[in-house]
Amino acid sequence: MCIRDSNGDRVARTYVIQGAASIYMQNCKNQLPECQLRRWLEEQIKRGKPYGKIIVSLAAKLLRIVWALLTYKEKFHIHKAGVPRSVLAAIERPQESTVAAEAAA
Repeated sequence: MCIRDSNGDRVARTYVIQGAASIYMQNCKNQLPECQLRRWLEEQIKRGKPYGKIIVSLAAKLLRIVWALLTYKEKFHIHKAGVPRSVLAAIERPQESTVAAEAAA
């Protein structure tokens, strides 16, 4: 029997929430590497956002990261996690021009 409701698969949703809680705990224990995701978490905590809302927001963010990885067929990189694609494109553009200049030389 498949347990489904209007919000999707309960088991999958539970696992994503547990994953988000795990990342939150890693951050609290200072085990999460310095990255955009950690800065985002720290900002949410600093604003006084309740634990439950942070976890649900983090779970949604993780799902968007997974969706982007699957859509764009890229490998996961902790320092890119949580960074908007437009910002990543702006960062990568100067590197491309540097590579082109080196190839021309």
